[in-house]
Amino acid sequence: MRLVLIDKLTDIRGKSIVGQKYLSVNEEIYEYHFSNNPVFPAAMMFEASLQLARTFFWMKTNFESSIVPTEITKFKFYKVLIPGNILEISETINDSEFPEVSVEGMVNGQNIFSGKFISRVVNFDTIHNKEECDNYINFLKKVN
Repeated sequence: MRLVLIDKLTDIRGKSIVGQKYLSVNEEIYEYHFSNNPVFPAAMMFEASLQLARTFFWMKTNFESSIVPTEITKFKFYKVLIPGNILEISETINDSEFPEVSVEGMVNGQNIFSGKFISRVVNFDTIHNKEECDNYINFLKKVN
């Protein structure tokens, strides 16, 4: 992954996972979106959600499976997200041929976004590098 959008895993159990993204004004995205009034893009919020769901699949399948999104449904963005906050993303993932991921993004108890996306399960090795992803998971596990 070139752009890592999950900085910490706070919970993973059963069919759910929770992770955090620390929003720092020093991130490169704010040079372009927007330098005088930095706002975290909605597309990045979705990408962070996808990365968190992929992390779930990597851990549950011991790096045998991953997911690619096939349909994004009911995604709504309620508030502008600015640097200096911690975005907490909570997901519930159902087990099916095409897993559906229900997502909620919160900052300080306020709903920032929510939605669902449907995915296709793919062989891990077709889209990822195991060593890089394993290092990333180990980093996420160590962050307190």
